[in-house]
Amino acid sequence: MINNIDLFKIKIIRAVSDCQGVTEAAKHLKITPSAISQCIKSLEKNLKTQLFIRVGKKLKPTPFTKKLCELSVGFFDSIENLLSSQLGTNFPAVIRIGAPAAFGSNWLVPKIAKFLQQFPSLKIKLNLLDTNRLISDLIEYKFDMVFVDGGSHLSDFKQISYFSVFEELLIMCASQKFYKENFKDHFDYKQLHQLNHIPYHDGKEAIYKWYHYHFGKVSTYQYSLCVDTAEGVFKAIKNNLGIGVIPFTMVEKELEEKKLVVIKKKTKPLTSQIVLCQLNEKIPSKMEKDFIKFITL
Repeated sequence: MINNIDLFKIKIIRAVSDCQGVTEAAKHLKITPSAISQCIKSLEKNLKTQLFIRVGKKLKPTPFTKKLCELSVGFFDSIENLLSSQLGTNFPAVIRIGAPAAFGSNWLVPKIAKFLQQFPSLKIKLNLLDTNRLISDLIEYKFDMVFVDGGSHLSDFKQISYFSVFEELLIMCASQKFYKENFKDHFDYKQLHQLNHIPYHDGKEAIYKWYHYHFGKVSTYQYSLCVDTAEGVFKAIKNNLGIGVIPFTMVEKELEEKKLVVIKKKTKPLTSQIVLCQLNEKIPSKMEKDFIKFITL
């Protein structure tokens, strides 16, 4: 049966599965949507099985299609590795990367810029999403690798491997104006809890971690604004709306210019591990290996 199936049709099915639609897949493959629709109909007829289920405006792969895409990944990656080694760095390649917004914007983008100077023919697709979405998209083969906040939750995913690449400092900050209006020479746990906080989405994980790390306890605190990105917390702090916990890399410039103040304890700063995750069964391309080696030096 495999002799009757064009391998490019498998790439089409993978693209539709990744994009969850015909239009985006057509743009990615640079072919017409009608060609993709005909391909799906042809394969469904030959294989005598449904490949996609329409859910609203999206096409969701059936269990058979998911398995077909999973098995094809290793095959196509092996071919790409062979061609890359034969044709060298002039062979066009794409690396699909996912990362948290703050880390991706402030730490990863400069690294990518330096790497692309060495490999100008390479293309990198970077998506900035939350950790849960990054892991699920990696498992669905939408990324070649993702960077996420480390934690015990990763051990629940047996299909991925990961290792630490960066230790991120998490600091409690306030604007100069807010600090002068609300702080004296020293502060304690009770005083902090009476101030307005700016949590990073409803989970409030960063603030909880900060209090637990520095004081060994966490209780209910008040807040006037809750946002769903670290960038939003940063802007709210700058606008004197309260105190919040954000990555040091995001506010380094503002701290140097003394626009923000770090609320310090004598203990060492709180840190969060950023880890790189990949699927166990996926064979990394030579370019992916070179990129990982570059950012971990």
